[in-house]
Order: sequence, then structure tokens, then C-alpha cells
Amino acid sequence: MPEISSEGARRLRLPPPFEGVNVNFCKNPLCSNFGIPAELEDGRGRKKRGSNEGSSYVVVGSLNGSSMRCSHCNTHTAVKSNRAVWEEVDRHLKALSQPHGHHCPNEGCASHHKLVDSHPEAYYRHGKTAGGVPRYRCKACRATFSARTGHSRHRKSHENRTVFQLLVSKVAIAKIAQITGLSPTAVYDKIDFIFLQCRKFLAERERRLPEMDLGNMRTCTDMQDYMVNWPEKAMRKTIQFRAIATSCLDTGYVIACHPQVDTRFDTGEIQKKVAECGDLELKPAFRQYARLWNYEDYASALSLSPDAFLPVREDQELPEHMTADRQLPDQGALIHIDYLAFGHFMFLRHLLRGADRIHFSLDADPGLANAVFASWTDKAKARKIDVAVMTCDKAATIDEKNAQVAKANKLKETAIDRYPKLHPFQAFLIFPRKSGRG
Repeated sequence: MPEISSEGARRLRLPPPFEGVNVNFCKNPLCSNFGIPAELEDGRGRKKRGSNEGSSYVVVGSLNGSSMRCSHCNTHTAVKSNRAVWEEVDRHLKALSQPHGHHCPNEGCASHHKLVDSHPEAYYRHGKTAGGVPRYRCKACRATFSARTGHSRHRKSHENRTVFQLLVSKVAIAKIAQITGLSPTAVYDKIDFIFLQCRKFLAERERRLPEMDLGNMRTCTDMQDYMVNWPEKAMRKTIQFRAIATSCLDTGYVIACHPQVDTRFDTGEIQKKVAECGDLELKPAFRQYARLWNYEDYASALSLSPDAFLPVREDQELPEHMTADRQLPDQGALIHIDYLAFGHFMFLRHLLRGADRIHFSLDADPGLANAVFASWTDKAKARKIDVAVMTCDKAATIDEKNAQVAKANKLKETAIDRYPKLHPFQAFLIFPRKSGRG
């Protein structure tokens, strides 16, 4: 697969930075190369052909894949698309800046964040609805919308609260319809309305977080799998996706939860764009649509041995499984899990920039720690983040888990008493070794 070149003069061995984002560097915080980006240009032609002499990184791999090896600590890291990382971060930031008021409903339109009141030049008046509500047409994408309120078409708007409470209580859709007297279609419509209202509610409040003094924070990050039934009987294959969530250990507040699906695109649409722009002729990290799954990625994943727990593509450190009994979604596009992780932690970096020191407790999924260090390089260099990778015996009972937590808390208290001058996390780490020596 070819690499990117410009008129044959420059030969890039790595994807260039995009919108200030560059994650292709050593992510070992103990290495002197940590946070220092790798050289972009291939030195072949100026030095001995194929030589990495004088480089801080050695790019290794075959035509089907490549990774970087740090010349200082020999740590390997997968080459990634900086554009794909930025796109994932930007997706979350746009949700945070959800506009309030009437605007173009098309999220991909340049006028999506332009309100009718403040940017009247971006819209045409387009008559009125049967109820007399003004309608508008976007000049950029020709989408039409009305200036109605979110619940103006609800015949039973008083049931919105009941539906919300029943959803939170995990009541089945059929039962909700029975309790409220609504049809299943009306219940789903209210769920869509509640979802949009929740997004606006969160955006209005959480956009203030970056300016708040958060002090020291303790967070916990986990990944969960979700299964969706097949959308049609003709292809009885389930759709499985993951979600990454981070919560505050002190308050229990879920700071961010990002599912592995981008609802702005469809898999068929992405497949068409990938074919049109020639992405399949490039290495994954150099592709325009590197962030999203396509059918070639799906076929490549199916070709792996069922017992192989390996990344689907060379630009991934986090394994992604795909089996013959699963399919890609028709509605929405599946995001490659590594880019989901990078986007998640860079979004946290934006939200929690008012924190002085942060402790991360991570699920033992490979790739999460790298995403943290790529997003919080400055704080890692200043020794203001702690990263602990946690494992859990999922076969243990709740009582056994509680007993282990109580034992660890007691050990932590003893360690803090023994080493009062150290940070609690450092004291907890060194206490078992030193106490074992007497």
C-alpha cells in the first residue's frame, strides 16, 4: 500500500498532524522520548536507502501494517491517523456546544450552529405550518424546519415525565405503553424527544466545566458491550458495539459516556465514500475515513482465527473482534475502538482542564492507558496524573469483591500512615514491597 507523497519530493512515513493533533509519539511516560512526535519524512534518498539512522523512531512493518519503535526505550506503538483522532474529539465537542434555538437540523451543514435569530441571512422564510408556525429553509443544504417548540406536537405531553421515569426504572417498552396508554410508536417518539432534551440539558451545564476549579479528581473508566437484535429477518446477525464511560469516584457523576456508533453516517454511505476517494489503496492510518469501519475491515476481521485476540488493523492496539454471526449496522457507522478511546480521553482533557491532579483507574483493556498518556502528556510530564490499570475476577461474587475492596482500603490507610510525606497513590504502591522486607 502506498504512502503519502507530494509531487514526489516528500515521502511521508507517518500521517501529518491535523488541526494541532499529533498522537504519533512514544507513550512510555518514563522515556525521554515521551511526548516528542516522530519525524514525518522518510529519509530514503538522502541517506542509505531504508535507513532510520539518526531518527528517534523506527517505523517498522509490512505493506499491510506498520508501527513505530522508540529508539530510546524500544516501546512499540501503532501508527494512527491524526485526522481520525481529531474527528472523534470534534464529534464530542459539537455535542457539547449543541445550539439552543431554531437552526438547521442537518448536523453536517455549515449552518447547523447558526441560529435563525442571530443569522437570518443563512435562511429563507418558507411559509407556515398548518398550525401557523413559521417554517424556514437553510440556504446551505436546503433542509426545511419549523420554529415550533419541542413538545408542540405532543398530544399527551404530561406523559413525558412518566415515560422518562419508567425508562430509568428499566421498564419494558410494551409495559410503558400499557401504563401510559400510548402506542409503541408514540413511546419511541417520546424517547427520541427525551434524548434530545437530555443532550441539551447536559450541554448547557457541562460546557461550564472547563472553567471550574476542580482540584484533585479520582476517576474510573470502564468499557461495556451492548448487543442489538438483527434489524431484519433476512439477515439474522446481531449488531454488537462497545461504549467507554468515565465517572468521578468521589461523587459518582458520569463525566462522559461514548458509544461506538456515529449516528451521523451510515455504513453504506461510508463504503461508497471509501471507494470513491481510493482509501482502500492506502494504509489504514493514511485513509480519509480511517475512523470508521467499512466492509473490507469487516472481511479482514472475519479472516482472523476465532481464537486470535488481535487488532483488525495495524493502526490499532486495542483488539476488535468480529464474528460471522455479527454484522455492521445499517443505521449509523461503527467507530474503530482505538479512535473511540483517543476521542474519549481528549474530550475529558477539555472538560477537566480545571483539575489540578487526576487519578485514572482504568479497565484492563489494552490501549486505554496509551490514550490517556496521548491526551494528558503535559500533566504526565508534570507528574500530575496517576494511571492504575485494574483487573477484576468477574467470576467472584459481590461479597467476595466487597471483601477485597475492604482489604485494599485497609492496606491503603496503613500505607498512608507509614509514608505521610508521599502522595497516597505512591505510598500505596510501594508499601507492599517495603513492608515485605520488614
